[in-house]
Amino acid sequence: MNDMVAASCQELTQRADTIITLKRTIHACEACIEDHETAKAELEMDLGSEQQQVGILEGKLDEARLELEHAASEVATTSTELTETRGALETLQGAFTEKTGLAENLRRERVLGKVRTY
Repeated sequence: MNDMVAASCQELTQRADTIITLKRTIHACEACIEDHETAKAELEMDLGSEQQQVGILEGKLDEARLELEHAASEVATTSTELTETRGALETLQGAFTEKTGLAENLRRERVLGKVRTY
């Protein structure tokens, strides 16, 4: 009978050890789950912050795009104005060249007129 009691005690000890091991494993799993949930919550907060930053950067990009479009429009207007100014300058240069030629002819005629009178 002592053998039966000893075998029963040994079996109970093994079961107790198994239960203790399982409880430790469960506690370790619970701690791991808690760590994962904490990490997940932190990542979700980081993601929200990153999404907010992306929204801000997209807004700045849109503003920069509008400024670039405005600058391109101003460049096109300035280019047109420069073309018009160039045309006006060419016209003035032509008129100046013509007047200079006429003035030179007039000066020659005066010089020739003075030479003839002597």
